[in-house]
Amino acid sequence: MNRLRGLLTFHTDESIASYCSRIAGALGHRHAQYFCSKQHFNFHGLAVGRPGDVSAFAQLLGMEDVELSSGLIVTKGHWHRLRGETLNRTLVIRSALRICPHCILDDETHPFGRAGFRAFGRLLWLVEPVRVCEKHGTKLVTTPPTSLPIWTHDFWAKLSASRAEFRRFVLQSKSMRRDDLDSYVTARLSGTFAPSWLNDLPLYVAVHLVETVGATVRHGARFLVSRMTEDERSACAHDGFQLLADGKQALASLLERLIRDSSARKTGDIGGRAIFGRLYEMLAHENDDAAYDLIRGMMREVGLSNLALGPGDHFFGPIESRRVHSVHSAAKEFDIHPIRLKKMIVKAGLVEAEMANLPSDRILVDAETMAAFVERSKALVSASDTRERLGASRTELLALVTAGYLRKNGGRMEGNGDDLTLMPKYAIQEIDNILARLVEAVPSTAPKANWVDLSTARKRAECSLEEIFALIFAGSAEGVARTPGFVGFSAVRLDAAELKKKTVLTEHGCLSIQQVEHALPARSAVVKALIKNGHLIATQRRNPIKRHLQTVIEPSELEKFKAKFASLHEIARARGTNPAKALKLLAGIPPAFDPVEIGGGRYYKRSDLVS
Repeated sequence: MNRLRGLLTFHTDESIASYCSRIAGALGHRHAQYFCSKQHFNFHGLAVGRPGDVSAFAQLLGMEDVELSSGLIVTKGHWHRLRGETLNRTLVIRSALRICPHCILDDETHPFGRAGFRAFGRLLWLVEPVRVCEKHGTKLVTTPPTSLPIWTHDFWAKLSASRAEFRRFVLQSKSMRRDDLDSYVTARLSGTFAPSWLNDLPLYVAVHLVETVGATVRHGARFLVSRMTEDERSACAHDGFQLLADGKQALASLLERLIRDSSARKTGDIGGRAIFGRLYEMLAHENDDAAYDLIRGMMREVGLSNLALGPGDHFFGPIESRRVHSVHSAAKEFDIHPIRLKKMIVKAGLVEAEMANLPSDRILVDAETMAAFVERSKALVSASDTRERLGASRTELLALVTAGYLRKNGGRMEGNGDDLTLMPKYAIQEIDNILARLVEAVPSTAPKANWVDLSTARKRAECSLEEIFALIFAGSAEGVARTPGFVGFSAVRLDAAELKKKTVLTEHGCLSIQQVEHALPARSAVVKALIKNGHLIATQRRNPIKRHLQTVIEPSELEKFKAKFASLHEIARARGTNPAKALKLLAGIPPAFDPVEIGGGRYYKRSDLVS
């Protein structure tokens, strides 16, 4: 066996810094840093788990690195990694000596290694939430932090410096109940922990959450850690773990209770800090560590469901939709006086009568319930609610408004800045009247197989919804029925063929561009140029079939044009020649229009041809 390994035994629950420190002491060195420098590696590097220094120490002992892994602490910045778990700086005690004096005495009674150096520093003693020796049931003793940086990790050096007080440590040691957080942390670091939702959190997050929740339960949301004794902190940790061991819902219930308590107060802020105290400060302001996001998400969920948070607010992220209204927020959104609204909801039984004595921002109602109540109280409903009541699409609702069956009423403004839009509302009475007229005008019978809904009927008949509504309400549509099981206009089925016949427009009697092309005759570009330049007078008429406006020419206008002008092709045909020869015969007679202006066509005034 390696000489140094034979000198002292390495224990699996010992930190490697403790082992190195004891070997240095057994070899007569005042501190481990000097011993390590003689062996060409750094003691501080070993204590913080620097791979090169750990390997150098293992080689010195004739061991593999893995054989020391149980006592390894890897430190990077403010973070410590030990036995697969992560702890932050506040949860690991390095510069102070922290021991169970009874364990130290017991260690020296074992026949392992050189006497006087058998006592070793347990890895768990460095972990702040571990407060009680599991073996002896006594509170761990913690000395003041060393003022010598070279002794920060040197277990044996600090223990030797405390020899004079050791008897006092033993005499004053006291029994202490081991709190549940202590047991949980020990189990996680030993790999023997039971299933729990807390296992999904990094250990440091679980510890801070348990301690903060316990202190909140015992001392209220705005407790002060600085005023607590070590025993009280242990009691907080115990109660916090007991509560959270019941599952995530237990935390949600606590948060809900804190909200209820704050709402019951007649004065004071009801922001996140005032409601949730230290728990909110820890998550919202003291760190942005993503490891806490699970807890932040739970607090956000509870806040959205129990606080009057809405668009424009920020609670662990911007709020995009509202779940709860206060009288204050509802009054602002629905443009109603808060005192009137408070009286209305109390009278309607939406809240208890005693709530009327609370400020408007502390009286909370489900957002949907509040919105529906206010809408009913104003006898107006939003466009979406109107469509739902009528069983109508957006297009059908617009057609009902355009045709005068339903009137828009001013609603709330939505949007920002120049993009503000007035969202209309509709009177419930008018909606009910329309539905009553529909029931009266359309029988509730089974439609024929080829009958279709309003939207399809409009497309097939190539008419407007306004025309369909006029036929329905006038009782002029024969092929119409209401299908059972549907609401309002969504139940209507129509004979599209009948609609097409009854809605076709009267022929306007005008000529289309194509017809004029054949009548002149002329190319399409020439006809369009004549119209564009005002030589051939055109007008707009609605197509009787397709219903769109189209450019057409009155027959009389075409006859006027033909009586006044003759094309080159017409002149050539009249003289029994071709256009080229006719053009030579017309030398000296100017065209009536610039040929370039009218797409290459040549027209002459008939009066010029006679002369």
